Amino acid sequence: VDARQMSLFGGGWTLGSIAAMCAAGAESATYYETSGLRGVLETDAGSAVPDKFHSLPGGLYPLYYVFAGLADFAGGWALAARSSDPLRVVGLALMQDGRRRVLLANVTPEPQRVGVAGLQGAAQVRYLDERNAEAAALDPAALAATAVAVQAEADGNVVVALLPYALAQIDVRTA
Repeated sequence: VDARQMSLFGGGWTLGSIAAMCAAGAESATYYETSGLRGVLETDAGSAVPDKFHSLPGGLYPLYYVFAGLADFAGGWALAARSSDPLRVVGLALMQDGRRRVLLANVTPEPQRVGVAGLQGAAQVRYLDERNAEAAALDPAALAATAVAVQAEADGNVVVALLPYALAQIDVRTA
């Protein structure tokens, strides 16, 4: 097992992997088990090897939220999303039925300021980072509570500040 699986880094790595596979034309992929040491969430009983994989019983790992963000757009489109520095920030853009979502991850131990182009109008941003990861592991409502309304700048950019290894979800209603 890899303890990074339950970390913010694991969420960012998963997002970057999915984004790269989408860009390469993959139509499907299989990741992780459902629960436990190789899952997207911990079992109610907790870790089978707590000395190597210290997790919260019943907790949701950050990569769970990557898949939840994708699942909302099942049957939609993955759009080309390019990072000017993919060794720092990775992302994936999704579209379905007049909705757009951009999933971002800072894959470094330093804060990153990111401008996302092409998002006209009002947007809502949710962050998963060191401030709320433990609360979100225990209750998905903790992540929903981080929603911040932002307005795209005149050039269509939405600017977000990502803490180390943070994930962000930007939602825009386009039509």
